[in-house]
Amino acid sequence: MIVRSLQLTDFRNYERLQLELGAGVHALVGFNAAGKTNLAEALVVVSTMKSFRGVANDHVVRRGAESAFLRADIVHDDQREFLVEIELKKAGRSVAQVNRKRINRTRDLLGVLRTTVFSPDDLELVKGGPALRRGFLDDLLSASAPRYESLRSDYERVPRQRNAL
Repeated sequence: MIVRSLQLTDFRNYERLQLELGAGVHALVGFNAAGKTNLAEALVVVSTMKSFRGVANDHVVRRGAESAFLRADIVHDDQREFLVEIELKKAGRSVAQVNRKRINRTRDLLGVLRTTVFSPDDLELVKGGPALRRGFLDDLLSASAPRYESLRSDYERVPRQRNAL
């Protein structure tokens, strides 16, 4: 998979950003708090509709803005092209489109762009409790087999419904 371009509007510290990428390895270099991790976070949001930092979507919207827009132009190895557009709203439900077609479920986005992030916080996988490891494995399975996400969603819904009753 190749991300040819990434556009951000009102995402974290970026008022507007147009980044042309393409094939090959890219290095992000800059001072502390320049926004390097925010770019990585944007790519994860494009692939999963959620931040790897564990914050709600309304926290990634730049201060003073009502919503953030992300757009990524992606090409797969088999030459299939995807345009992913996401609007993250501070209030209300976020909206995502793949190739200008609105998707209603996050699982319909999985597999368009596959991302993996390993950060110092992930050391808790080794040091922390089993719930963190189960969550990590669930996320890994969902990324590699998007069908699993629907099963996981159904499985998590059952206890919520039971508890509500």
